[in-house]
Amino acid sequence: MAKDPVCGMEVQPKGALHKLHLGEETIYFCSTQCQDTYRQRRGLKKKGFFSRFIEKLAEDNQDSFGGTPPKCH
Repeated sequence: MAKDPVCGMEVQPKGALHKLHLGEETIYFCSTQCQDTYRQRRGLKKKGFFSRFIEKLAEDNQDSFGGTPPKCH
């Protein structure tokens, strides 16, 4: 279990909807409100739709292939 740094609530990392990747570290949140509060406190900009979409594709690839991209040929 991970701890939400804003409210202290325990968050299950697997399948978490609200998370933030900072370098090699992943921070998990219980809600969008806590995630936005954390970003605001740290002076981080909110990601746009396209950035979130690409990040989600990368996470799905990681889950499906263990970080190794699929071979097409």
